[in-house]
Amino acid sequence: MDTEVTLLPYQKAFITSTAKTTVLLAGRGSGKTTAAVYLISIYLCSGYSGIVTAQTYRMLKLNILKEVVSFLKKIGASFKFNMTDHVITMSNGSVLVGLSAEDSQVDSVRGLSNLKFLVMDEAALALKSFFVTVIACLRGKGISLPRIYLITTPKGGRNWVSEIAKSHE
Repeated sequence: MDTEVTLLPYQKAFITSTAKTTVLLAGRGSGKTTAAVYLISIYLCSGYSGIVTAQTYRMLKLNILKEVVSFLKKIGASFKFNMTDHVITMSNGSVLVGLSAEDSQVDSVRGLSNLKFLVMDEAALALKSFFVTVIACLRGKGISLPRIYLITTPKGGRNWVSEIAKSHE
């Protein structure tokens, strides 16, 4: 990528983490989405496909997908964005599938594969059952060392994401 990005230390730690699951628990306005957008762009430009989720389809469109599209344009990446299907397809063949993590969408992810990474925006608002179902999609031809990235506000620290964060580095 040709654009210089200045990251805060915790954003850089999030992006460069080599852990299978990485959690960024931070308050509103702390740059969680910025870190996620940069991370997603690195994967897509490197030829890896993945999933991004938000708490609703409305938030998916208004926030994270909007920011990914804006950043990809800024760096001059070649891609197509299908706003109806919430899919970004890069000229190198990598794909970003956008999904709602609403309760009613738990089964919508079944059957997806050939995906290297998952980024869940506001993960604490999603059901743990959605998370368990979606991580099973991180598999397929040429997929080794799949990566999971959870970003969320703490929500009082009493949720499944906080439990994951507490049980790991």
